[in-house]
Amino acid sequence: MSPYERIEALDNYVAHIEVITSLLSVYDNDITELASAAMKNATKRKGGILSGMDRKEEISVRDAAILHQARHLLDKGLHRRNLTTKVHRWLENQVSLPSQQRPDWLPPEVDKALTRRQVDAILNRHGVV
Repeated sequence: MSPYERIEALDNYVAHIEVITSLLSVYDNDITELASAAMKNATKRKGGILSGMDRKEEISVRDAAILHQARHLLDKGLHRRNLTTKVHRWLENQVSLPSQQRPDWLPPEVDKALTRRQVDAILNRHGVV
């Protein structure tokens, strides 16, 4: 199944659940709560609707923020040997912030930072390290 077919199937799934939650006959029913919870989970999950094009955009914004921080640290005179560790620590601090203080590029459902190795791969892929 292609990513586009999966996204379309999940869009249809959420569209049908949304119709169920708005029906007057099930307004105060247990089905409404279950359907609302399922719809929220489907839209929040990385494997759900946010995958595909949106996920790719989200990753590129995250990578851009990581690269911006790395270049900022290099401009301040940080040695390249310590760059990955400092950027990884900065990313962990950003993820640990409360949701109100988090930067816009960090999705609210992210609860763990990338590993140091993943940060290193991003920096290497863009030629910063």
